[in-house]
Formats: sequence, structure tokens, C-alpha cells
Amino acid sequence: MERHEISEKQWNRIKDKFPPERKPQGGRPGKSNREMLNAILYWLNTGIPWRDLPERFGAWPSVYSRFRA
Repeated sequence: MERHEISEKQWNRIKDKFPPERKPQGGRPGKSNREMLNAILYWLNTGIPWRDLPERFGAWPSVYSRFRA
């Protein structure tokens, strides 16, 4: 577990609050809800611009659009 990320215990408590990860119509699989949440938490805790998110979180526009949703 990296800094600013939620633990397994925390994730297990909230994972049912998120929408399903797979779209019914198929398509390219996205990042998991947990990975997106960790990216958003990283952004909130550090205060960096969206464009400066570390590459391990994927493309910043994807994280931003999940945040807006």
C-alpha cells in the first residue's frame, strides 16, 4: 500500500457503494474503482494539478472524469 491509499479493510467497508466496474455493453476495461479512488485521494491529499498525477494512476483525464461523476 502506497502513501495516500486506502487499506484493504477500508476498501472492503466501502466497495459496495461504487457502481459496477464493467459496462454491460462491453468495451475497453477501465481502471478499477479502487485504483480511481486512490488516484482521487492522492490528488486531494497532495493538492497537485490534475496533469501532475503520477503515471501509476493512468491518464489524468480518466481520473478527472470519474471524479466529476
